[in-house]
Amino acid sequence: MIQTNATPTLDGLFRRILARQPDALALADPLNKTRITGQPPKRLTFAQADRAITALAAHFIEAGLPNNSVIAVQLPNTVEFMLTLCFRCCGGRRKSPWRSTAPGRARS
Repeated sequence: MIQTNATPTLDGLFRRILARQPDALALADPLNKTRITGQPPKRLTFAQADRAITALAAHFIEAGLPNNSVIAVQLPNTVEFMLTLCFRCCGGRRKSPWRSTAPGRARS
């Protein structure tokens, strides 16, 4: 087995768990979400979250958001916030030509 010193990315960890346990719980809203947003709390498996992230990528592409755009997000601590964060951490690579750039790293 070859080991590397590469730090795992959020997207890499997500995809690893998705491949091994697609039906495991990935995201859960706080119990007070209804009071904060008016929406009932959600619980998503890794497979459901993956589909939601892919749909979010498709939405941004359809809206014409250019590659490497800065996305500002102000959401409460909810499933929707985490889906947006996961989308950005994967660089929109789900059916998108975008590339993610971590702070301090050169673009590839």
